[in-house]
This record gives sequence, C-alpha cells and structure tokens, in this order.
Amino acid sequence: MPNLPAPTADGTEGASAHEALIQFLYKAPIGLLQTREDGEVLLVNPMAAQLLMPLAPGGDLSNLFDVLQALAPELRALPLAPAPTDGVLCDGLQLALPATGTSGQASPRTLSLHLLKMGDGTLMASLSDVTLAVQQEHQRLATQIRDVSRTDALTTLPNRAVVLERIDRALVGAAAEPGGHLAVLFINADRFNWVNVTHGHAAGDQLLRQLASRLNGVVRASDSVGRADDGGHTAARLSGDEFVVLLDGLRRTADVHRVAQRLLDALSQPYDLDGHQVHVGISMGVVLLAQATGDADSVLKTPAWPCARPSAPVAGATRCSSRA
Repeated sequence: MPNLPAPTADGTEGASAHEALIQFLYKAPIGLLQTREDGEVLLVNPMAAQLLMPLAPGGDLSNLFDVLQALAPELRALPLAPAPTDGVLCDGLQLALPATGTSGQASPRTLSLHLLKMGDGTLMASLSDVTLAVQQEHQRLATQIRDVSRTDALTTLPNRAVVLERIDRALVGAAAEPGGHLAVLFINADRFNWVNVTHGHAAGDQLLRQLASRLNGVVRASDSVGRADDGGHTAARLSGDEFVVLLDGLRRTADVHRVAQRLLDALSQPYDLDGHQVHVGISMGVVLLAQATGDADSVLKTPAWPCARPSAPVAGATRCSSRA
C-alpha cells in the first residue's frame, strides 16, 4: 500500500491527501466505522449507517455495541481481553438481521462484521452485506442434502425415489408425444445371497458396487446413469441386488434389446471379490411402454418379459427370466 504524501510546509499536500482519504471512506461500497474500546462511534460512513439502521429503530448509532447488543452481546467484552498479535478481534462474524416485514424480502439480510483493534486502542470495524452469499450456501447445502436423499449410499446410483420420478416424467412425455419408445429393464444378481453366505457381506457389497459400475460403463455416456439430475436413461438400485434401467426416448424397439444385450454381456463376466473370481448369474426382464399402465409404481410392479441371453456362454450365467 503506497504511503500517503508527506505534508508540505503549508500542509496543503497533507490536507489534500486527508480529504481524499475521507472521500474514499465515505464512498466505499462497504460499511466502515471507527470506535473507542467501549463501542462509542467516532466515525461512520454512509454504507455502515445504512446497514446498521434496521438495528437502530430510533436512529441512534452512537455506540456500535449497543446497536449490535441483541445479535452479538459478546462483542462488548472483546476489546477488554488481551488483543491477538494481529489485532483481529472478530473476522467474518455473521449477523442475521431480523426481518422487518416491509422490505418484501423472503429471508432476512445477513451482515458480515470484521473488528480490528488498533495500536492506539481504537477499533476499526467493517460491515458488508453477505445475504446473497449466505443464500447461495444454503441452496448448495439443500441441494447436497437432496442429492444424498436421492442416491443409494452403497453404489452411488440414483435410488428408488429417483427412478419413480423419472418413470412418471417419461410416461407423461410419452402421452404428450406418441411415437417414442420407453422401456424399463429389471436386473437381478441370481447368486447374490450365495455370495453373502459364502464370502461374507463385505464381498456382497463389493459385488453390488462392481455391478453398478458396469451399468455405468455400458449405458451411453450421455445418459444419466449414476446422476440424479440429468435427463435421458437412468440406472438405479431399488433394493438388495435389484436394479433397474429406464430407457427413455429410444428411436426403435430393437434398441431395447441392443442395450439389454450389452448389459447382460457385461454383467455376466466374473467379479473379482478379494482375489476370488466369482461368477454371478444375471436375470433380466423388460417392461415396454405398451405394457405400462398407471403410474411409475405400477410400472415397477408389472411382470417383466425375458429380454436377452449372454452372447457367449458364461459359466454361472443364468438365462434371462421373467419378473414375477
């Protein structure tokens, strides 16, 4: 930071620099205050007055600690304690202003306070409006919580709630624009219980994670496999070893069998479970749009038809079976 110009003999240069500094303080886009240790305000710029006025109904801004007493009563004691070496008494303390009911805001404003103790014992405070940043953080956390509630913890695939939502959306779209092809593939690992009993539940979890990973690898990269917020095809875990793949917007019915064949070929390959090569039979069935009646929950309960067999014989691979 450049030094202020040294005052000339008649003091005009220093006076000009002081006036420029005062102009900057008063035009600064953040609130700035100088106070005594007891909070008595010595200097306050217009932005600080504007930000603090909702906390001072009578318009009295003569003492910063009095104004902030209801929101941060602990501030008054900070200058009395031994000051940190850098003089910072508080850094980014968030102050939620009470809603006035007259601003039309959906949520109260939030201020951020920085308080610094100077060498002469006075305090310098800065205030900024961080309402938008706080709202964005709340939205980010809400989205994160929502994503967690819509994601299977073991496989990180979308869960049942997501696939129900997607099927309902696909059914509405199909009704509005006839001609598209919609299918739901049901996938089960036939020897999942055997893996749990023989190799332990940890191995069973490994199997499910690997199976989910292969689903991700087979379905087109542009699809929403493993993602709960994009359109297109969706792979999800319903429960246990039961998975579904929603195929939405297909051009031809034959595409259903093509995707099903690729899935079956990939899922029927052996799985490496702690060094053991384990073959797991895969059962796969399909429900087409023509069979789908009612809502998404009804679709998931509709008996599915066999749809494919492994392209090449695979040890332990069970033929596709219908969903009872």
